[in-house]
Amino acid sequence: MLVPDLLGFGASPRPLSGYGPEEHGRAVIASLRDLNVGEPPLVVGHSLGALIAIWLACNHPELVRGVIAFAPPLFRDARHARRQIAKLGALQRVFGLENRAATWLAGLACRNLCSARPRLATRLYSALRPAFPGPVLEDATRHSWSSYSETVTRVILAAEGAEWVAAARPPILIVAGTRDRYLDLGFLRELVDGRPRHRLEVWDGEGHDLPLTRPDRCLDSIERWRRVAP
Repeated sequence: MLVPDLLGFGASPRPLSGYGPEEHGRAVIASLRDLNVGEPPLVVGHSLGALIAIWLACNHPELVRGVIAFAPPLFRDARHARRQIAKLGALQRVFGLENRAATWLAGLACRNLCSARPRLATRLYSALRPAFPGPVLEDATRHSWSSYSETVTRVILAAEGAEWVAAARPPILIVAGTRDRYLDLGFLRELVDGRPRHRLEVWDGEGHDLPLTRPDRCLDSIERWRRVAP
């Protein structure tokens, strides 16, 4: 099992710019090649990572056996993406870069906490999300403002993921919770309708952070999709 940090996050390199889907995808491909991964793997991602997994399936199908996308933020277009973000709480709207004011506030927080005072940022995250494990909260601070803001803007808010799903040849399993306010379940159903290689699995009562809240069920889905993917 290979679990890479995305470009600009965690322990991965942090170039000053260049955080679009192609740059993230190329970094994952480089990791696969550096580690001499032979057979095309089953690629699993959550939220942002799910979008990069889908991009790989669309643009490099020869490298991907199949995809499991947990809670992927897939939208019809950029306006649809911002409408969904507007439904969230104030903090999520700020870090979702809902508008110019939100982007300014998020940048201020990122530069003065995540970059300058990561331990303080971790303690604040812990107060906001007390159920999350400490290492997960600590890892959430490990990025730059460039890597965060450009990734959100170019990968999530650009809303190109639906086109990648439509064009992908490897099978894709999308898993979403009924309480996930980031997602539009009706649109996700439209997205897989008429595409027999792709499937949507909806989990009643679950939110956005499925790998953290339901790890056993996520592992079960991975195992089942591993048997289905050719």
